[in-house]
Amino acid sequence: MKDQLQEGLVLAFDQPGEDGIEGIFEELERLGSYLPIVAMGDVADADRIVASLRAGAIDYLVLPIDTAVLEQRISEALMRAELTHEERKHRAEARAKVEKLTKRERQVLDFIAFGLSNKMIANEIGISPRTVEIHRAHLMTKLQARNAGEVIRLKLKLETEDAYEHRFA
Repeated sequence: MKDQLQEGLVLAFDQPGEDGIEGIFEELERLGSYLPIVAMGDVADADRIVASLRAGAIDYLVLPIDTAVLEQRISEALMRAELTHEERKHRAEARAKVEKLTKRERQVLDFIAFGLSNKMIANEIGISPRTVEIHRAHLMTKLQARNAGEVIRLKLKLETEDAYEHRFA
């Protein structure tokens, strides 16, 4: 079934009182799918439209809709989806990796992202530089990073996503 969820587009009816589009994204992600979602509703409710787009829907259609317009909007959504599909997949994978880190490893990750040396990190959190080295090695393995640059890029990608979500939440 997972292979069946890799191509296409989800047309989802956005109904007030339901989980909304967020729930659909979460379920698709749980299944390992990053299909684009076009939300639809029968009322042009600005709050619902904004919530759906904020959750990640690439378009919102108000029903009823002319068949020709629907076909055009779906075609446009599929073109946009190609651009965002890989990015969503990479962010989800990065988020899953970071969630596997211990609290201390996340703390060390934060300091690495600020460019601090092992000795400086050790002074900041009150542990030995050798212990920082151990945490750093573990987080590098868990994040599948070859160097600090990859760790920093991953951290920045997640921070950019979080800042975007908080800004528009």
